Amino acid sequence: MKKFCFILFVFCLTGNVVFALNPNDCVDLYNNGQYQKSTTCFYTLLLKDKNNAKLKLYYGNSLVAEKKYLQAKIQYNEVIQQFPYSTSASSAKKNLVYVNKMLHTIQTSRSTDSGNYISELGGYVKWSGMPINVWIQPSVYSTSAKNAFVEWQNKTKGAVTFVFVSDMKKAQIFVAFTENVPTVKGGHALGITKVSYNGKYITRAIMNIKSVTKTGAKQTPSQIYPVVLHEVGHALGMKGHSKSPYDVMYYSDGNYRNALSNRDVNTVKSMYD
Repeated sequence: MKKFCFILFVFCLTGNVVFALNPNDCVDLYNNGQYQKSTTCFYTLLLKDKNNAKLKLYYGNSLVAEKKYLQAKIQYNEVIQQFPYSTSASSAKKNLVYVNKMLHTIQTSRSTDSGNYISELGGYVKWSGMPINVWIQPSVYSTSAKNAFVEWQNKTKGAVTFVFVSDMKKAQIFVAFTENVPTVKGGHALGITKVSYNGKYITRAIMNIKSVTKTGAKQTPSQIYPVVLHEVGHALGMKGHSKSPYDVMYYSDGNYRNALSNRDVNTVKSMYD
């Protein structure tokens, strides 16, 4: 049985831990253009008050300011679903129109990217059948991780499919969150995926995602999402990376891609055709 592993690097991590006493502290950060810190700030408050509609709305607004539209969309939808008759839900609906427009614009702008990057991967392996059973460690990051898998499934139109299981014994892909992903030459690893395979078929993939930044600050779910999105590509069998900075599977330079490109999708479709 052979194994290989993949590491997602970041060369420069910024941002400090933000301990906000009240939402006004987060709003001040937002108004001063410190969007990464305001996002962390609102998220920190949400951990203590998960049913606060306004905090969820503000958190979504801060994500929009960071151009993390997909994660913002998730927050706005949660506000609308959980607090349908609130003023926060009304605001979320209006903001969602803008977010959907931006997501459409991004997708349209990428419509010219075509083909795939299989030749850039240095080889690949694949799973012998679908669906793939995925176990995700229970955590505040679980939903973000699950959304990353679902995004691959949806964008490939079922070329790859996943079933999320609670019993580790039934899992084929394992996702864990840890503070101890190895530091390697050239950067700090944010994610590492070890893949075991026989011949050309994968038998197991173990994904470890770092839950803290270089400074020791806790990662937010919105920061975890693009890391998992990248690592899923490796768990599906990609041995290398894309050479294009517009692809999720680009060798990370710290500027995470939050949406799959056509080339990302085409590559996986070609692998599993």
